[in-house]
Amino acid sequence: PAGNTADKLLIVLKETSSPKDPVIIIPTTTNSTDKNYKDGCSKRDLSYYLNSKKDFFEKNTFLQLHTLNGYEPIGQDEFDILIQRKIIEYKGSLTNVTFIDLLNCIKSKKDDIDMDIFASIFN
Repeated sequence: PAGNTADKLLIVLKETSSPKDPVIIIPTTTNSTDKNYKDGCSKRDLSYYLNSKKDFFEKNTFLQLHTLNGYEPIGQDEFDILIQRKIIEYKGSLTNVTFIDLLNCIKSKKDDIDMDIFASIFN
């Protein structure tokens, strides 16, 4: 049911070598309907869609780009602690094609994304 805590897949857009620099993370949610969506950048909202079995996703999945507005990113040092404690675990990688398409999607929505987060992703 909606609102329950569960294991979530996250997309790490950017890590850094500096302990205090932000790690940019995008949460995901699975498609709970039987609707079919076109893979890629949504034209109507701040999301990016991946059909099941694409890259490493087992289910139809939305990448929630709206979270790039006004969230407080964590620092690399805090992110590393979450990995060491196995609170965050590596599950897989986006293909280069998907990753580049996702970055282009974010660029196309520049006016809808926090300026500091946008600059951190692309600088």
